[in-house]
Amino acid sequence: MEQFLAEPAVKEGDIQALRAFIIGKADRLRELAISYDGHTLLHTACFIGHLNLVEALLGSIPEFARKKSVDDLYPLHIAAAQGHVKIAKELVEGRKDLCLLKGPDDRIPLHYAIENGLVDHLKQHNKEEVINWKDNEGNTALHCAVAAKNFEVIKFMLEEHALRRVVVDVNAHDNCWRTPLDFLGKEAVNRDIRGILNAVGAKHGAVRHSSLVLEGESRADICNALLVVAGVIASATYQSMLQPPHFKTEVDKTHTEGFRASYASYMTGFFGRDLAYTVFITGNTFGLLVSVQMIICLTRDLSVRLPMLLSMTLMVQTCYCHTYYLLYRTLEKEFGLINAELCCR
Repeated sequence: MEQFLAEPAVKEGDIQALRAFIIGKADRLRELAISYDGHTLLHTACFIGHLNLVEALLGSIPEFARKKSVDDLYPLHIAAAQGHVKIAKELVEGRKDLCLLKGPDDRIPLHYAIENGLVDHLKQHNKEEVINWKDNEGNTALHCAVAAKNFEVIKFMLEEHALRRVVVDVNAHDNCWRTPLDFLGKEAVNRDIRGILNAVGAKHGAVRHSSLVLEGESRADICNALLVVAGVIASATYQSMLQPPHFKTEVDKTHTEGFRASYASYMTGFFGRDLAYTVFITGNTFGLLVSVQMIICLTRDLSVRLPMLLSMTLMVQTCYCHTYYLLYRTLEKEFGLINAELCCR
């Protein structure tokens, strides 16, 4: 391609001379496009910002506008990435479908345009269906704008564009379940952006990334780990309820005085056996209830949520009934005379 850029017509940039030059070299340029795996002179012109050369190429070889290079880049992607607004406008003139072409990482030209703050390019092409398109990382145009801290673009998308057409999804999440609001830091410009996002109802993602969360961990991985922990706790506490420690008292009548007798009296009194039982039942019950609550929260999106809730409710009910009578079994308590009389009827 360098030999064509060195031609006098290309260097001078005269549009008429360029058109004549391109017409004479059209067949050769098409052959080079094939040998270079789709990379054309139009790609190079878009990269260096040669507007007249772009116009001449589009006039003589219009199919170059839809040629994809070996890097999966179309000329419009390159123009948008380089920030060449006039060239981008020339490319989409009469070819609005170019705005939908996907390049590397499934990015459309709009993503590159927003990263470079090409507000005029965005205003000219009001294509609602591409505003919320995502790349292979799940990022929308708004994600890119917030990540690039382009206040002007964000303001246009949310205040001038979104409120009029209601098309921008301000709470769209990427593959890591981060919304545009999660891309903000604490800098001064971020406070202005945060104000705009909050005004249109933007929210943080389901998983807020912090120093305690490893980079790249997904919400599903975290939920699965928590669900395993909650299941183990629920199983252990439920089993402890079914098979509690037995506080049976063996009376030794050989020692009625002295330290051993006093110690035995203390351990079988309220501050011994009864207090230990109370601490055990209280801690075990709270552990079971908290683990059940975690399981319910972590499975709220499952299709079998109702059977899960029913089984958890019945399990807690069973534990409650078992705990009520556990006192008489574990501590060898006896029913009062009135209760015993009622039981005999």
